[in-house]
Amino acid sequence: MSSYKPISICQAITRNFASPKGHKDSSFWNSIAAEQEIIYTQRSSFDKWTSLSSAQALTIYLLMLASSGETVLSRYPNIPITLLYTLGSIFGDLNKIQPEFSATGKDEDGRADQPTWEDWIFAESKLRTAATYFIIALCFDVQFGIPCDRPDDYKFEDVDLPASKLLWEATDEAAWQKEMDLTEEIGGEEIITGDSKEKLKYGDLVRYNKQLCDQEKTGILEADSRLASRIEMWQRGADEFGILVALCGTML
Repeated sequence: MSSYKPISICQAITRNFASPKGHKDSSFWNSIAAEQEIIYTQRSSFDKWTSLSSAQALTIYLLMLASSGETVLSRYPNIPITLLYTLGSIFGDLNKIQPEFSATGKDEDGRADQPTWEDWIFAESKLRTAATYFIIALCFDVQFGIPCDRPDDYKFEDVDLPASKLLWEATDEAAWQKEMDLTEEIGGEEIITGDSKEKLKYGDLVRYNKQLCDQEKTGILEADSRLASRIEMWQRGADEFGILVALCGTML
């Protein structure tokens, strides 16, 4: 386990950001630039949890930068570029550790099975961090000349929809397992077992909303009833972050 704790450092920086003059102080942005440099140069020594918390910290720094307005962006033009480049590098490492966004375990015969709670937390945390980045990308130009539309790059449409509130907020493994079992019993589509292609993705949400818009314009029933049922089930169990993702899905 790495002794470096990027998310703890991020929490300290965030407290300074919340102070009346924190984000206007050049030392504040210099501290973010220094953290970015540490993450980039030391990333090869990180275990998977340090890589994940690094991605989370970098994403929070991007949110701070975006919320600070044009004045800060124009004063520190290199910070968004280096944050985005480093975040891309970290996600490259995360994708090697955990391809795509679903965690699957293996049974005794090597077949796909329910993941462990720890593996599920890792996969879901990666998913939510990636979704946050893509939400930022919906509102801001994040390309900055960095290659980001390569054939192997993930897009928002590829990201699984966040898990239910009860699963995500489970306080221990027993509570999580109980909710997993209940989800299986009712056939919930967010269950992470078996073929990950069966999981709802953001692209499904966009497709569903487009069908609703087309239906409203033409008056002709065009929505896929099975997709509608799956989306509505997901919406009923979504937490606050899921609601945010759902709102983004209406930005057609």
